[in-house]
Amino acid sequence: MHIQCIYLFNLSFTFKVVQMLDKPTKVKPNKKDSQLLIRISTAERDQFLQVCENLDTTAAREIRLFIRRFIKKNKSSE
Repeated sequence: MHIQCIYLFNLSFTFKVVQMLDKPTKVKPNKKDSQLLIRISTAERDQFLQVCENLDTTAAREIRLFIRRFIKKNKSSE
C-alpha cells in the first residue's frame, strides 16, 4: 500500500508538470519590473508611511498612483 501511494503521487505530480508546461505564458501589461530610488528625510518617510497605514494603503501604491496621474496630466505638454 505504501508503494502504491508513492506511485500515485508521482503520477499526479507528473500530470501537473505537463499541464503547467502546456499553458501559454501570460505577460502582464503593466509588469512591475523596475525600481525608483529616492532620497527623503526620515521624518517625511515615517510620516508618509504612517498616513498610508492609516488610509489602509501602501506607500508603493500611492507613489505609483501619483506617477500615473503626473504622466497623464503632463503628457500633452510634450
